[in-house]
Amino acid sequence: MKSLYKYCPVYDFDKLNEEYAIINVLSNQVTFSTRSNFNDLFDSKVDFKIPTRIELKRMHSILKGKSKRDFKEVFLGETGKNNFIDLKQRINEVFDKYLFFCLADKADNNLMWSHYANSHKGFCLEWDASKMNAEPVIYQDKIAQVELLDTIKMQFGLLDDGQVGQNIWGALKVKLNEWKYEGEYRVKLGNDQKQLIQMQNEKFALVLYEPSLIKSIIFGCRMDKRVIDYLDENLPTHITRKYAKERSSTIEIVVKN
Repeated sequence: MKSLYKYCPVYDFDKLNEEYAIINVLSNQVTFSTRSNFNDLFDSKVDFKIPTRIELKRMHSILKGKSKRDFKEVFLGETGKNNFIDLKQRINEVFDKYLFFCLADKADNNLMWSHYANSHKGFCLEWDASKMNAEPVIYQDKIAQVELLDTIKMQFGLLDDGQVGQNIWGALKVKLNEWKYEGEYRVKLGNDQKQLIQMQNEKFALVLYEPSLIKSIIFGCRMDKRVIDYLDENLPTHITRKYAKERSSTIEIVVKN
């Protein structure tokens, strides 16, 4: 995939210097969100499967020494049930700190223009996908399920943490099928990129990006000319100017003449 797209709204045409989407693009920054800031209630939610008593005893039989005693006390003792509840809570607290940047796979998606670009009054940025570590979202009937036993095995050295991490990352890319129209791709902010954070709170972070990642800007079908002129004047010249045009039953993207 060569390009990915970010749909951006514009609301107040008289105060363009206060519009967050315009501020972001002119400041070379984007918003990475935690899952608590997603508009979908079930996005990135995980169903943690609690292991059965038989599974726990099977794992206990493999362990030795102090690990065997610790495991029995924590997970097979009287407080085992509550300890699983606490473990789920701690894992969810970690997940709630992950930061994601979401993009779409098409620039001519009418629903995306309607839902995320203020009914075609906003714009869409074309990103160079070849320079981004973006992965497709998985769409399915139910939220993702993660075996809680796998995380316990990892803690006791019985499973590779890389594989468990991949399973968890896969679960955090799951959305319900009703959102499939978005064609979403997702970028997770890595530890090596945290120096790019300009501002952060519990729901989102503003993160700097290299300007060359933006290939073009697509002005919406209903975009006010004042906004077009303002962006055209202030954006770098390497960014191609394009227009979304309303056709019979489709959206066509054309390059500015």
